[in-house]
Amino acid sequence: MKHFLTLMFVAGVFFSASAPAGSPRPPSVAEQTKRLNPILLDWQRKFGLQDVRLNFQVVEMRQIAALTNGTPSLGASGPTPKDNVYDVFVLVLRAQDYPVWADQKKVQKDQQATILHELLHIMYHLQTEEREVTILEDLLVSKK
Repeated sequence: MKHFLTLMFVAGVFFSASAPAGSPRPPSVAEQTKRLNPILLDWQRKFGLQDVRLNFQVVEMRQIAALTNGTPSLGASGPTPKDNVYDVFVLVLRAQDYPVWADQKKVQKDQQATILHELLHIMYHLQTEEREVTILEDLLVSKK
């Protein structure tokens, strides 16, 4: 009987940790994408990343690295030969995969912060790559 009561207590605590009564359901992935895409484009403009083609997706947790809320990746090691533009992929964790007790306003702010964070990674990568190319060009010119 003691074990049964302990089990019932633990089960009650576990199931009560689900979404609080009356909490709004997270918006659909399409709604999240529609809300976040203008934010992404605005920061792209502010950071001067016009030479970047952004491919943005709100994704399930299993599609990004563990313990992260987003991830960037450059499609190629340089601009595409066709139009001299970098293809960049930004993946952001969908609201449905945040803890059930997370307030939706905080989730939305975190998704926005994740976009900014991932764009900073992209900016740093592009600047580093540009510096490396300049250094290599300087070395090649100095050897002539």
